[in-house]
Amino acid sequence: MALRFNSLKTRTALAVTLVIVFTLVLNAVYLIVTRRAEMREQIENEARIFAQLTKAPICVGYDGLYHKTYEKFRELIREAMSLNSDVERTQIIDTDGRVLFDSGDEEATPSSGPERPIREPARLQAVMGLEPTHIRPRDASGQDALEVIAPYVDDSGQHRLSLSY
Repeated sequence: MALRFNSLKTRTALAVTLVIVFTLVLNAVYLIVTRRAEMREQIENEARIFAQLTKAPICVGYDGLYHKTYEKFRELIREAMSLNSDVERTQIIDTDGRVLFDSGDEEATPSSGPERPIREPARLQAVMGLEPTHIRPRDASGQDALEVIAPYVDDSGQHRLSLSY
């Protein structure tokens, strides 16, 4: 039995089918876009919470352990990073924009610490600020990344350090 495109039934069925398919495709695109935005927001919130929870122990550990017992400090960093598998690197940065510690630099020691300056204006502004900030840089492979910078204000009210995750 051959389809008759001149038939009113066939044309109506085809039109209804096309409307249904178009509606389903449009709905799928809408759901993908909104779900992606929700997931991005959820990841950013989880990253901010992680940064807020770990910044104090790490900065206190830096002040107390970094120059005295470096291996204990490295262990503290490893423990903190193991709590969130998405964290690839942690940096401790002073408010002048110098990187004092970089977890990605396995060779560094307290005497040969990284102490390299930050040159990107957005990162430097985030490090100097008092609010947790997230930046969307690109990683080495060109993929989107998320960097969370959490300033640490000590018990005396001084802001000397910020953490970058």
